[in-house]
Amino acid sequence: MRDNVHKLSKQLEREKQHQQWLDQNLKHSQQHSECLKNILKLQTEIACKELGQTSPKI
Repeated sequence: MRDNVHKLSKQLEREKQHQQWLDQNLKHSQQHSECLKNILKLQTEIACKELGQTSPKI
């Protein structure tokens, strides 16, 4: 399970870097909006896994 949290954390870092790029280049695009949603989903999933809960259906 730790590997899964580690994998999600790495993916979250990639999404955050991508989001920063989108902030500079495509501020109000659909891609920017989707990236923010993905970040929220990843943060929620990581928090649930760290607490030992199942991830919510989003």
